[in-house]
Amino acid sequence: MEDGEPLFWDDRDDSYMIMGLYSSRELAEQRIESALRLPGFSLAPDGFAIHEYTLDSEHWTNGFRVKDGGE
Repeated sequence: MEDGEPLFWDDRDDSYMIMGLYSSRELAEQRIESALRLPGFSLAPDGFAIHEYTLDSEHWTNGFRVKDGGE
């Protein structure tokens, strides 16, 4: 099974937080539910997303670009 990675996106400063890596969507959803009771997260209930990834595979194999014009 692919893992679910809960992701919290904060539009105020264009950043995100990876809240954990989980072996199932159900566990990721449980994490979001618990986070909604915490300061900060409770103010943005629509700021969460779950992304699925295949385990044991490579990502970002071509590198990445940074916003300030770096490499």
